[in-house]
Amino acid sequence: MIRVLIPCYRHENFLPEATAALQKQDCKITIASDYPRIGKGFRLNKFVPEVQEEWLTAHDADDISTENRFEVCSKYFDDHDVIYHGAYVKCGEVYRPGGWDRYRYQKESYIVASSVIVRTAIAQKVKWRISDYGQDWLWLNEISKHTNRFAYIPEPLIYYRKEFGYTKKLKFKRIRRFMLRREIAKIHAS
Repeated sequence: MIRVLIPCYRHENFLPEATAALQKQDCKITIASDYPRIGKGFRLNKFVPEVQEEWLTAHDADDISTENRFEVCSKYFDDHDVIYHGAYVKCGEVYRPGGWDRYRYQKESYIVASSVIVRTAIAQKVKWRISDYGQDWLWLNEISKHTNRFAYIPEPLIYYRKEFGYTKKLKFKRIRRFMLRREIAKIHAS
């Protein structure tokens, strides 16, 4: 089974769509409020050590999984520690990063972070950076120090969206917090 960690900040309106396909698959979903002063890295550092499932993925709250994503990826679980795949971006354009290249990845992000599934035992050896921009690929580079067993699936298995919905108005922040609590309650009830 796979644990799906979803840090959520400013994407409450996308949660129903982001979790719909995940709920149809063999996985457990954990949604955590991700505030800007705390950050995604802080939330993941808190939750990753507690994960009991063999595999985990940090799924961005505004991305959408295909309904067969984990079934396709599970074929690679026995022989690999990290599985990543292509993604649909920008109105259906397909993003195919190609084979793993750690040195290229140190210079640029060429893998959509939500497309990465990592063996939990490996992920627990590595901490997310808290305040760095690009913490997703920095984290993945740290993981690559512990394993070179990467599998790449060219098939696009998520829909990647850019960030939407940020506002500084307090009224809308309160509405978003309410929406987030409501969506988390729905997911836990199902």
